[in-house]
Amino acid sequence: MKGRSVKLLSLALLLCLLVCGVPAFAEEAEPAYTDMRIYIDGLLTCRGYARGGTALLPVEDVCRFFNVELAVNRDDTAGKYNLSAPGLEAEIGDGKEYLLANQRYFYAPGSAALIGGELYLPAEALAKLLGLSCTLTEDLRRMDIDSAGMQLARGSSTYYSDNFGTDDVFWLARIIHAEAANQPLAGQIGVGNVVFNRVASEAYPDSVYDVIFDREHSIQFEPVMNGTVYSEPDEQSVIAAYLCFEGYNTVGDCMYFVNPRLADDSWFRSSLSFYATIGDHDFYE
Repeated sequence: MKGRSVKLLSLALLLCLLVCGVPAFAEEAEPAYTDMRIYIDGLLTCRGYARGGTALLPVEDVCRFFNVELAVNRDDTAGKYNLSAPGLEAEIGDGKEYLLANQRYFYAPGSAALIGGELYLPAEALAKLLGLSCTLTEDLRRMDIDSAGMQLARGSSTYYSDNFGTDDVFWLARIIHAEAANQPLAGQIGVGNVVFNRVASEAYPDSVYDVIFDREHSIQFEPVMNGTVYSEPDEQSVIAAYLCFEGYNTVGDCMYFVNPRLADDSWFRSSLSFYATIGDHDFYE
């Protein structure tokens, strides 16, 4: 009786497969990392990796090439890596897309990675920290680094207020928080870029505050109308503002953005050129 039940069950499964079809095997996933050769001043120096379009450099190998004695230590309690060298104190948290170095912030899209026991940093962050110029081939297989302008970035506890003005930092952080507190860092930087792009345009006021509170061009910055622009920004919104002042840009020349799930975007789509979607926001030129 038991054998008959097993046969009936097998037959039922076979019929199910015939009717529903045999599920196809999933395609083999692309490797998470692609090998990349690193040339410094024309000399093949070390190996890097590309991950999701982001170039990753072995921070200790690169520093060693320039005779920089770098120490990398893991702080498991705080969930971060600490980097120290003569004239440098830096840290990057697990999953954080920014590097804090010499009391300044550097954009690190994709965050750091530990590969083969060695810490790798996004090339964009390491290059700006060390004053290097990087060129990546289209196939992400080779990066050329020019060290002609190498200079360790300097900072201080008052670096941003001293160099960019307390009011500009204050208001940019608040509009980023009000518009994009729940958005990825790239989207928060994009909101700040829109403000900066308007400041640079002859069609808009010429300061961060005046752009944010501009009444003539009222299509942007609803938080001014509902009062949320006056809310205290969270830490990442402030960091996003600092990154904008550092010159990072994720949305090119865009001067508009909209969340199409919360607002009518028909005017944007009909009157402007779409640039990119980051998080919940569509950015337009």
